[in-house]
Amino acid sequence: TSALASIAIERILDGFVLSIIGIIGLILVPVNKILFLSLLFVSLLFGLLTVTLIAGIYFHQSIRNMLVKINKIFPGHLTTFGKDKFNYFLDGLLLLENYNNLLKSIVYSVLVWGIELMAYFLISNAVLRGFPFDICFLFLAVVNFASLFPFTIGGIGAIEGAAVAFLISAGIPANQSLAMVLIQHIYQFSFTTLGGCLFYFKDQYYKLPIFKDKREIVHPLKLNTISDVVKTSQEKLEELSKHLGIKEKDKRKVILSIVIPAYNEQYRLPKTVLE
Repeated sequence: TSALASIAIERILDGFVLSIIGIIGLILVPVNKILFLSLLFVSLLFGLLTVTLIAGIYFHQSIRNMLVKINKIFPGHLTTFGKDKFNYFLDGLLLLENYNNLLKSIVYSVLVWGIELMAYFLISNAVLRGFPFDICFLFLAVVNFASLFPFTIGGIGAIEGAAVAFLISAGIPANQSLAMVLIQHIYQFSFTTLGGCLFYFKDQYYKLPIFKDKREIVHPLKLNTISDVVKTSQEKLEELSKHLGIKEKDKRKVILSIVIPAYNEQYRLPKTVLE
């Protein structure tokens, strides 16, 4: 869930930078009113998501407190599960709690999209010499926003339809518009497919098991005695250590021990360690 939060950060900041690029394109290039409003709507939506992201980071403690109150009002496994997952999600968002990290993320997004903007310009000029650079702002924003539609795999169809409509509205002939979009889409798929294959075979992902181990794991809370809880915890931790290749530490080399007092936590603590 925390990893999902980092992906959400990347997506939202990408969308924020793209929305700025799209608005610049709308200012520079006159297009059909319906197309203008549709791109403006998506751009403002990502602006709102960015504000929500930053608010979630800086008011995370208030959100956590509210989740605790909701859980008390509606106690149960479902609300507890939701509260825990949301807290993990907030933990992932705190990567940007530091102002410098937030600024760096936005700057890197701007640099990446700047490189892609130049790629779009080169593709467009390969098809139509003297292609106006200002239309590239629209081209870039529309193609990448259209790829977000969940109805098509890889944006096939959605990108071709939306981007061609915008390019034609901006004054580019229909044939050249379609050629630009198709070339861009092919290059995009080639890059991601080749890169994906490289990592797939290099890191041997094909060797990962498809199905999970179906052996039953005894939950600590289902055990009857404290000794059973501790014993099961030790066994599971030993299995984990062997799996990860962690060597047992030499007790004589311990420099510092930290003792945390706990009252009536004999059932909860082993469960927490295992999780």
